[in-house]
Amino acid sequence: MDISEAVSLARSKGALFNLSETHGLLALEGQDRVSFLQALTCNDVNALDPGQGQHNAFLTPKSYIKAEFWLYREDQKHIIVSEKSQLPQILKLFNQFHFNEDISFKDISGQTAILAVQGPSSLDCLEVRLSSQTALESLGVNGLITGQIQNVETKIVQRSFTGEAGYLLLCDIAQEEDLINCLTNQSLPPHAHPCSLEVLNVLRTESGIPVYGKDMDETTMLLEIGLDEEIVDLDKGCFPGQEIVARTKSRGQLQKKLMGLKIKDQVNIPPGESIQFNGKTSGPIKSGVWSPTLNASIYFAYLNRNLQSQENEIEIQVGDQKLKATVCRPPFYVPPGITEKAKEEYTAGMNLYHGNDYPAAQEHFEKAIAINSYDSDAHEALSVVLEKTGNIDGAIVLNKKFAYLDPKAVMARTNLSRLYMLKGWKEKAEEEQAKATAIGWTLAAKGHKQKTDQDSQEKEKIADQERRLNIFKQVLEMDAEDEVANFGLGQLYLETGKYEDSIQALKMVINNNEQYSAAYALLGSALKKNNHSDEAMAILKKGISIAGAKGDLMPKNSMEEELKELRSE
Repeated sequence: MDISEAVSLARSKGALFNLSETHGLLALEGQDRVSFLQALTCNDVNALDPGQGQHNAFLTPKSYIKAEFWLYREDQKHIIVSEKSQLPQILKLFNQFHFNEDISFKDISGQTAILAVQGPSSLDCLEVRLSSQTALESLGVNGLITGQIQNVETKIVQRSFTGEAGYLLLCDIAQEEDLINCLTNQSLPPHAHPCSLEVLNVLRTESGIPVYGKDMDETTMLLEIGLDEEIVDLDKGCFPGQEIVARTKSRGQLQKKLMGLKIKDQVNIPPGESIQFNGKTSGPIKSGVWSPTLNASIYFAYLNRNLQSQENEIEIQVGDQKLKATVCRPPFYVPPGITEKAKEEYTAGMNLYHGNDYPAAQEHFEKAIAINSYDSDAHEALSVVLEKTGNIDGAIVLNKKFAYLDPKAVMARTNLSRLYMLKGWKEKAEEEQAKATAIGWTLAAKGHKQKTDQDSQEKEKIADQERRLNIFKQVLEMDAEDEVANFGLGQLYLETGKYEDSIQALKMVINNNEQYSAAYALLGSALKKNNHSDEAMAILKKGISIAGAKGDLMPKNSMEEELKELRSE
């Protein structure tokens, strides 16, 4: 079976990968292990209950990545899973900062087999082999349980290495062969198909999953790989690199970022090669494969700010090769069928929600997100449930993660603004509301909210619009050139279909402040809706240039999408 066939099999059915040679484990015990990890790492270790896990990292004071790993909590210990190449560095850090704490850490890689079952049939493959009543179906992302797979005691973690549904399995090394034989036994369908690590590399690259040592290392700043919302909790308290991460996030000034390049031709670009574009050097190139799923060559690359536009087609030179490439934000590929399965769970959750059974509804919404991490409806519904049940911190974490996954998710930003206000964090609330505004009202109209009473909501909407209109007019009576009031007025007129009035107000903003990138986004939308397509394209191009120079990524992405739609009409 060649790589193309194996990739197709893994995406359509289920695959088994043996990670015992590439990955390792550390076990941490002792009463001080939580406080010890909390002080050293950038995610909130305190938030983990037994049976839960998280993506985490060690950073330098300047926010460079010393190590990146997954952390899981059991009743009496924590387990770290990472590439074996990182274990010496992690142990070195532990020894460096360990003084009198009650904590011990041990490399147990040689005692533990590490397997991964991945693909659409992975859940069924495990469930038919579990000899005990293990609630695998309800296991959340990064959740950990222990079960018997035909007499092999196995720790099971829900974790995807391929973008598909998947699980990480840990068992005693002496029973590795028994577990593999059981999982691949064709007489008990569905079974897992053994695949090579070369196949896994193709699958994880297609799914936009970076790997330490290949796509990032100690010379990489955390924000450059785009995993900050998943790995970092800025509200947890002090940790190495926190100040730099917070300051860089607030200013949005990243000179380079890990992006994707898709090339139609089958090419071979060595890792580390620089990219030449318009006489300037960018890059370097990182992981790359030929993708049989996409029928294209795909590469990770660190691109300068001027090359980070989504779906931007560029001509680059790498060494002696001149190539046409499309810039994209990973993942390169999202598995089909995921949306439908997630919607089934979402619908079941909504039925329970309307019956006021919030705990059961929460389980279904979490399943929907585990199936499709981009399901905006499930994120919105789960956020509402968490808020209703008093879990404000959980709702904040959820919305932060979804805002990272989908930069156009206006409701995630709006929810964060409201949740931060509930916590009394006014500055953060205002910052998130500004981000929501910058994305643009035209991107917010795609069903983020369940409407149980259309007439009532319409009346509330009209009343809110009138209230906002009166506020803006009062401010403008005192200062006709006030930027914030004119921007708000332009946004309101755009929302209510008064496009000429919207254009007038937004032009006032730009005339007084040529650098107001969010105003260009709304003005482009207003001109487009008023059938001034040529002027809209000119405004959007100028706005994209200004936003790109300032590092205002939200309005920049919004304008690029608007411009793309105009060009296709």
